[in-house]
Amino acid sequence: MTERPLTINEVLRFVHHDFMNQLQLVKMNLDLERVEAAQTAMNDIVEASQTFFDINRLGIQKTIEWLHTAPWRFQSLEILVDCNIEGTARESWDEPLRDCLERSVQAIYDGLDPLVEQRLSLNVFANEKEFEISFDFIGKTSAQTIAFDLTNTELQLEEPSFCEERWYYSIYAHKEGL
Repeated sequence: MTERPLTINEVLRFVHHDFMNQLQLVKMNLDLERVEAAQTAMNDIVEASQTFFDINRLGIQKTIEWLHTAPWRFQSLEILVDCNIEGTARESWDEPLRDCLERSVQAIYDGLDPLVEQRLSLNVFANEKEFEISFDFIGKTSAQTIAFDLTNTELQLEEPSFCEERWYYSIYAHKEGL
């Protein structure tokens, strides 16, 4: 894990490394005449690219960068991002969202049990009226619950639940009338 933002060179190295791994998987399956497995691998590449561009539509740069680089920064934690983005988030939400996500993952990461599979699912939803990010960690951590500072924002913390095997919460905002 790195506690600092990644440099452009580091990001490019990660991107190229991941892409080469994906191409090798396609090539290997084609060499073994496993066409369906090769098609599945190619579909995974297309889906990952679509998710990348969907995340960019959020319009809040610090959170976008965090979502893109977190899987490389926190390599002991499988991070899955699913999104349905049809609208942008407010610029004023950018830092509080990024900070909330960063503090949560830092806390969990520092207390991870290396003998247990760890997974973090982030579901991002945005349209013209609503915005939501759900955070769902399943694994095992000795981390203590953290306090969230969403004061002076239009963001609301919903359904927080923290225990040793699961951290779940949702950050929600209703944009209508704002």
